[in-house]
Amino acid sequence: MQPVNLIPRVLLHKATLFSSALLALWFTNAPFAGNLVRLLILYGGISLLGLLLLHRWPRRGRVILVSNYFLDILLILTIIDASGGLASPFWPLFLLQALLPAFYLPWPGFVWLGAFLSGPFYAFILWLHSHSLAYLRDPLFLTRYTLIFLGAIVGALAVQQLIENQERERQLRETLATREADLEAQTKQLQRTASDLGERVLQLRALQEVARSLTVTLNLRETNRTLIRRLAHITDARHVALMLLQPEEPRLEGSWLDTKARPWRLKPLSLQLTPHDLQSLGMGVLVFSPVSDELGFRQLHERWGSKYFLCVPLMLRGEPMGALYLGDQRRDFVSEQERQFLESFAYFAATAIENARLYQTISDKKQELETILAGIGDGVLVVDADLRVVLMNPVATHIFNLPAPPPDGAMLPETIRQNPLYDLLKTIREAPHGSRVQEVELAPRGGDTLRTYQALATPLLVEGELQGIATVLRDITTQKELERMKSNFLSVVSHELRTPLHAIKGFVNIILMGKTGPVTEIQRDFLETVQEQTNNLQRLIDDLLEFSRLESGRSTIRLQPVDIPVVVEAVLDKLALAADSAQVTLINRTPEDIPSILADPWRLEQVVTNLVDNAIKFTPAQGQVVVTAQDVGDYIQVSVSDTGIGIPRDQQERIFDRFYQVDSGANRQYKGTGLGLTICRHIVEHHRGRIWVESEPGQGATFHFTIYKYLEDEDIQGLDFTTLPPQQVLANEPR
Repeated sequence: MQPVNLIPRVLLHKATLFSSALLALWFTNAPFAGNLVRLLILYGGISLLGLLLLHRWPRRGRVILVSNYFLDILLILTIIDASGGLASPFWPLFLLQALLPAFYLPWPGFVWLGAFLSGPFYAFILWLHSHSLAYLRDPLFLTRYTLIFLGAIVGALAVQQLIENQERERQLRETLATREADLEAQTKQLQRTASDLGERVLQLRALQEVARSLTVTLNLRETNRTLIRRLAHITDARHVALMLLQPEEPRLEGSWLDTKARPWRLKPLSLQLTPHDLQSLGMGVLVFSPVSDELGFRQLHERWGSKYFLCVPLMLRGEPMGALYLGDQRRDFVSEQERQFLESFAYFAATAIENARLYQTISDKKQELETILAGIGDGVLVVDADLRVVLMNPVATHIFNLPAPPPDGAMLPETIRQNPLYDLLKTIREAPHGSRVQEVELAPRGGDTLRTYQALATPLLVEGELQGIATVLRDITTQKELERMKSNFLSVVSHELRTPLHAIKGFVNIILMGKTGPVTEIQRDFLETVQEQTNNLQRLIDDLLEFSRLESGRSTIRLQPVDIPVVVEAVLDKLALAADSAQVTLINRTPEDIPSILADPWRLEQVVTNLVDNAIKFTPAQGQVVVTAQDVGDYIQVSVSDTGIGIPRDQQERIFDRFYQVDSGANRQYKGTGLGLTICRHIVEHHRGRIWVESEPGQGATFHFTIYKYLEDEDIQGLDFTTLPPQQVLANEPR
């Protein structure tokens, strides 16, 4: 404890001694009474002077307090001496002097010294009073001496305990002070945290307000307007601008406004950038600067008059798309925390602008698509995976006899009732692995007339998941009718042509045999020409009849054990004469170990005959035709190669179409109906195989076809020529 804080205790001790002296003066009629009065006055004055000095110079407090202690001893000795020595009733003052200083002399060493000196002081004043040491044997002295000594010890112990308590109190106060300081620091930190959180909440609320306002529209111009107005609300800058980077140009275009002007009016702004500016924007870092040539700040100074600027880049996927600009006359118009918020706002703004751009692009594409779909002649229907209508063009609306396109999301079964169409869509839903073409007969709602449509259904997949189905409907009713009429016409004409043709062939053969008389060489030459052309005409008619039978479904496959080498050998023997006439060599390289299969031998012979006959026809003299075969797993593959004129790449797929010929001019060199390869394709595909060609113009051609090895008798009815070959089997064949 500081000495200056001990003044009240010292004053209490002084008052106690002074009162004891007054009592001694009151009860004592000794001659020294006058001296005691003077002594008390002197004691009081010196004590007051000591207290004043203690208050004035606290650093000298130890010396002043010790001096006061000895002054008190001197007063007590004087009172004891004046009041009768050993007979004095004021000896307890020594006991007080031994106990009370403990409360204002907080130094254990000095108090213990005073405790041991109290008894000797008492003995000394008695010797001085009686000039004899006889009192040392007096029991009264010994008792008093012992009490004074014990009191001094008690006082010393009290001082030591007091000092320890004071030390503990001091440590406790220091601990409390430390705790209070820590608590105050934590309180301030919590206050700062609460303040920061409050500002963050306000910033998030501001961003939510921006998001809420942006949900009203996805128009790009309105989005930019909303963003710049929100930016003006959340910042204290005098000027704000939202600028977008122009494609292929080092220039920013946008709008700005003066936040202090009322009402707010957006004004256009353009900033020319340098390559260095573009590089700075690409770094995506905020740039704060006074007026400079960087990032167009000088151009803004000329427009706004501001002295300090902040540029916040708008970044999207690591690329700059624009920037936010803030300008003001004050250097500290934006704090560090506001800069962090502006970075978040810039990210949000870039995302909103990109969404608006994408929406604008999608909207434009949608309008373009709707315009295209409205102009095409086919019906287009798009549904989602749950068969809800996504799009229906006017032609499809007309096909289904609807007054208007159904609204988006309408259930298709509730809108139109066309089971064939639903069956097609359900097939795609169950196996969304590829497009499917199918002829469907639809009756418009409310009508009884069936019309035939070619439906192309395509699954719309996203990451392997079915999202919808797009179906294109083409009206082929007239085409089907024309094909039916054409088939009927071909069948009738073919049958009608065969009767006179047989008569012509018969009479020509009779004349050539000489049964009508001798035939000259010129006549024989003419008749042989007629016979050759009649045979050609017979083959043409046979092709027409065969195609008519295949197309009408009047022909079926009859499965029998077939040896491919035997079929090939028979065909080459049959066409040997034609090959010799064309000076073309036929080569059979078919292995004898090709396994037997179940197939229609007459149909396979028909395929090989057509391919070899075509090869002979398109191979010049001295050329050759080679036939090979091989076992390729589940299939037998037969190949017919020639050294003929070859087939252009762009026509290799079309040569299998009906009536198609590479040379279709009226004066073409190679005659024919264009049905041979079509017939081959029908036969091969209904043996669950495929046919294709490999060729280069001028380097010959190789026709390949495959036959499925494991056809069974129960498959015969499923292989009628009026049906399409099973798609799941065709997908597994060799290519």
